[in-house]
Amino acid sequence: MSIRSIFSVIGNGQSGRLVVLDLHSCIFGEVGDDRFSNSDVGKLDSEVGKLEGALGLDFNSLVMFRQKGKIRITLPTHYFLPKSNTAADNKAASRALDFFFGWYAHPVTYGDYPESMKSSVGARLPTFTKVESEGLKKSIDFLGVNYYTTYYAEHAAPVTTIITFYTDILASLSTLSDQHNQQLSLDHSGKEWSSCCPHKVYVGNLAKTVTTDTLKKFFSEKGKVLSAKVSRVPGTSKSNGYGFVTFSSEDDLEAAISSFNNFSLEGQKIRVNKA
Repeated sequence: MSIRSIFSVIGNGQSGRLVVLDLHSCIFGEVGDDRFSNSDVGKLDSEVGKLEGALGLDFNSLVMFRQKGKIRITLPTHYFLPKSNTAADNKAASRALDFFFGWYAHPVTYGDYPESMKSSVGARLPTFTKVESEGLKKSIDFLGVNYYTTYYAEHAAPVTTIITFYTDILASLSTLSDQHNQQLSLDHSGKEWSSCCPHKVYVGNLAKTVTTDTLKKFFSEKGKVLSAKVSRVPGTSKSNGYGFVTFSSEDDLEAAISSFNNFSLEGQKIRVNKA
């Protein structure tokens, strides 16, 4: 089906219509089809991205001004936290988000894949021509996010055999219940994906002198703290006055809330509640 014939179906002068195109299935077949190999990461979605960019251009020329239409997409994704506060794990978490969310969101915003994907996947990741890239940039009017689950990401070394989407991320992904931190297959047919959100609290009204280390040490009195972070003004060391602490269990989280909400930390009463 050509792009123009798609819009001949969409159009017909009817404004206000909501049209949903599942580009993966209606154009290329089901994404789970065996002909799409994990080792060929990006081939299918590169073509989808190019088509989406072209759809954006044709939509603007054929429908936008005549029908006052908008292009809106919703992307499913996981979220990722670093397994530890090391620089390597922080990069692993950022890289995992690039692979799951940035793979789609980055091209339609900036016209190309995230730098972390290009660096890790290399020549196996398809490229956009200049025309395709320009067509993709800012080609959507609304971005929705379908998010349920957070995983921990720990840096993993590159592999030279059996290269897949998950090995390209260079991260081992785990849940709180995954005691041995084994790499996940993220099989969405089971219940694992819906029950592994970290036990995390929001800590507000922090004194400007409170550091991440101070926050972690303070909350460690009530349970096992997996991570803690004081939010900073971007590009500075100035505190935003709030932070987050992640515990290893729901019991530890509840103990921290009951003990420390309205408790004084470095001269200020802090607010503690579930994040």
